[in-house]
Amino acid sequence: MRILLPIIFFIFPFISFAQEINSTVMLNKDRVQTQETQVLDDLQKNIEKFINQQKWTKDSFKEVERIKLNIQLTLKAETNPQSNYFAADVQVQSSRPIFGSDYESVVLAFLDSKWNFSYNESDRLIYNANIYQSELVGLISYYVYMALGMDYDTFKRNGGTDYYLQAQKIMNQAQNSGGAGWSAFGDKRDRYFLVENILDPQFSSFRIALYEYYRLGMDKFSEDPKEARAKILGALQKIENAKKNKSISILIDLFFEAKQNELVQIFSQGDPEIAKDAAELLMQLNPANANKYRKLIQL
Repeated sequence: MRILLPIIFFIFPFISFAQEINSTVMLNKDRVQTQETQVLDDLQKNIEKFINQQKWTKDSFKEVERIKLNIQLTLKAETNPQSNYFAADVQVQSSRPIFGSDYESVVLAFLDSKWNFSYNESDRLIYNANIYQSELVGLISYYVYMALGMDYDTFKRNGGTDYYLQAQKIMNQAQNSGGAGWSAFGDKRDRYFLVENILDPQFSSFRIALYEYYRLGMDKFSEDPKEARAKILGALQKIENAKKNKSISILIDLFFEAKQNELVQIFSQGDPEIAKDAAELLMQLNPANANKYRKLIQL
């Protein structure tokens, strides 16, 4: 069992156990021309129910420990509920609380423009690890396991391996379905490469960086801000090592897309020398946001 808020648990020892995920699913149907609005509402409710009621791990979670997972489906114009065909751009975002604060930090943020699946109101969403039930179940389950893996990695070194392997298993099963985004020969930003990168031994220092960034850095800010910033800088240096091993990686891109503003906030309040070191490293790792990081040198 993961222990996130031991003080709260001590004060309220009878908090009930819950499932691992606290998911909110939002569905944007503005681009869809249809009178079949009920099936769209049903789709949103069933996805949310499937995620929140499924048992995804062997661990016990308290209610306050549940991983927040927000999923925004924006249906494309070619969606046709009458023929049970759906196409969507989907934003997946998971976050976790930071000890000693009310701040929640984004761990995974991924935009997937290749959700194409069939669905009708009579469909039951059921996950079976040994059988690829449907494209929709596969897509949802894949991202749940990726979110679990990354969350566990932030609490324990390489803690998320089992969940990445489950996501990889889903990916391998899905390749036989012919669905988009599962192939090794597709776009380097497809979901195939998300799990492939994180399980690549050449990229092991990135996973250690996740642990150090969160558990040794962010979670220690309330105790020792100076030491926390030093640990976060060390985590960035490990990401630099990962980039040397694998110069093109969706993981590094996603990390900085989610963290750019957070990183500026972290280092803008610390020692100017640490801020300068961080800025120089960040501009190298994430040149797309160099203007933001450059401001740290001017402190």
